[in-house]
Amino acid sequence: MQLTCFPAAVCGKTVLPPSKSHAVRLIAAGLMSASPLKIISLPRCDDVAAALSCAEAMGAQLRDDVLFPPASFPEKSALNCRDSGCAMRFFTAIAAFAGGSHRIYGSRTLMSRPTDALLRALTDAGAKLSFDGNALIADGTVSAGRIEVDCSLSSQYLSALLMAAPLARKPLEIVAKNTVSRDYAEMTVSVMKTFGVRIETDGDVYRVPAGGYVSPGSARVDPDASAAAVLAAAAAIAGEVSLTGAVFSLPQADARIFGMLKAAGAYVTEDGGTLTVKKNGLYEIEVDCDLTPDLAPVAAVLGAFARKGAHIFNAARLSGKESDRVKAIVEMINSLGGRAEVRHGCIEVAGTGLKGGKVLSFGDHRIAMAAAVAAVGCAHGVTLDDADCVNKSWPSFWEDYAAIGGKFRRGRAEKRV
Repeated sequence: MQLTCFPAAVCGKTVLPPSKSHAVRLIAAGLMSASPLKIISLPRCDDVAAALSCAEAMGAQLRDDVLFPPASFPEKSALNCRDSGCAMRFFTAIAAFAGGSHRIYGSRTLMSRPTDALLRALTDAGAKLSFDGNALIADGTVSAGRIEVDCSLSSQYLSALLMAAPLARKPLEIVAKNTVSRDYAEMTVSVMKTFGVRIETDGDVYRVPAGGYVSPGSARVDPDASAAAVLAAAAAIAGEVSLTGAVFSLPQADARIFGMLKAAGAYVTEDGGTLTVKKNGLYEIEVDCDLTPDLAPVAAVLGAFARKGAHIFNAARLSGKESDRVKAIVEMINSLGGRAEVRHGCIEVAGTGLKGGKVLSFGDHRIAMAAAVAAVGCAHGVTLDDADCVNKSWPSFWEDYAAIGGKFRRGRAEKRV
């Protein structure tokens, strides 16, 4: 769906949507538990639907947001991960520990995303993995008591192994090398703790006990810090937005947006769980993609409106996302009349402002949301080619965007909101 966003002064109060990252971890843990799990505030986005589909293929059932685990895993299954990298990595590891023969597949884009380090770690640990041309086949069980994995491309490799490890017949030691985005691994450890799995850590070594998961009965999905970053960025450029219920009980990397904006000059205040961000001029934006890769698209937009621009370090990490985000970010900024380029592994954005124009999302929800943020500060409209790709993580994005004053028109037939 094509959509055009227009310049706007944003102002309002809104409730954050639930976190897909937390929800997928709850679904995976609930699948491996011995008793049902009530998931409170379960999001309805595409990535969560993919995780639920995989859990159901492994024998679980979801009724009224209660996940009922199977008495035992099926001997054979077909897991459609759709376009979710998180689901594919988590359920590949679960299938490799569960035994039986499981076929894991998804969209063409998903199947091209990097998984080699995870597959190598599982194979070295005894799993039998192969490709049939369209899908990955897990046909055999992890048997080793120690696994080494290179996590320089994604912390999801570590999270996947951690989540699956309690299925092993004996305690498992996982050695994670070069781990990036550690907040996501810490989120995984925190979720597992609520299911009775207490992991011992010693630097890059994680020791996971055997014995499986014990459902806490119910669990509430945290609000989404990635969504908070999008709305906060819009406020810092063109207005004031209050985010109610912005209390994060788990580590979320993108919650760093508030400290980043405050350091850059925006007004950021907290009052009883409500975070408010207000425009006050921005000086300079800096982001390290080894810590917060998902902040890069909105950080680039913020930098275009900052006096000293933006510096997005370790940008090579962005190439294996839903799109080649290095290319997508640079093209987005330049197509809107700004200046962005890659230098020595860093995306540099000049603080020249943005005019407007056409943006290709490359099917990437983060790029689409960043383009919407850019529009509030542009001189003219921003036309986006695939606005529906936000459904991957935030199906109500456009309604929530309008609620804080964002203006847009869908296609050619509808009136401006």
